[in-house]
Amino acid sequence: MLKKVFLASALSLLVAGVAVVAAPSESYASKSHCWKMAKEKYGLKLMKRHSYRKSCRKAWKAAHKK
Repeated sequence: MLKKVFLASALSLLVAGVAVVAAPSESYASKSHCWKMAKEKYGLKLMKRHSYRKSCRKAWKAAHKK
């Protein structure tokens, strides 16, 4: 009986872990998008990339405000 309980809990944790990894959050997607756009636009100019990312995230948050 105890063996089945441990097996079931281990299996449920494994399934939950796969589900969390498979579905990234919406905020992660927005951060990734801004980062990629800044990198494309400014290349190695790090200060300009940083300011662009900040403005991109700010605009994204304003557009997707709940």
